Amino acid sequence: GGAASKDRTVFTDSVLQHALGKAGAILRRPDGKPVAGDGQGISAAHAEDFTLAVAGEAGVACDLERIVARTEAVWRDLLGEDRHKLAERICQERAEDANAAGTRLWTATERLKKAGLPAEAPLVLASAKADGWVLLRSGSLMIATFVAGVGGSALVLAVALETQGSVLGGG
Repeated sequence: GGAASKDRTVFTDSVLQHALGKAGAILRRPDGKPVAGDGQGISAAHAEDFTLAVAGEAGVACDLERIVARTEAVWRDLLGEDRHKLAERICQERAEDANAAGTRLWTATERLKKAGLPAEAPLVLASAKADGWVLLRSGSLMIATFVAGVGGSALVLAVALETQGSVLGGG
């Protein structure tokens, strides 16, 4: 907890202010979620030593996860049967490995939960774009996912960005 937690909060607030494009108060709800003092939508996520922050309309959110190798059985247990089949479809559409596709879906599932939807809410493939973005939809909720390597290292991260309605021209 203590000093390390406070340092991370200060750093996260700085990254959020950068995403907002201005200095301003970053408040915390009782559950720890950051809230912009001016009411603009913000979100932050952490993986390893990396912090991702987004700002936009109310409801904007992000997640960031390290891609790690897991067996097919572990992915099936983590994702459930329907999401595992969706991961297999993403593998085919994107010509990527099961760990990348599984982590995309894991981050999307986390976004569903943080949006107040059940983790089992229907999730469908809206599109797999040539530039690497995979758009997933659950009702009006759009989740854009991307897999990226971190320069100069073996670290690969999955990013999920969420908004109501269209995102990245996907609506």
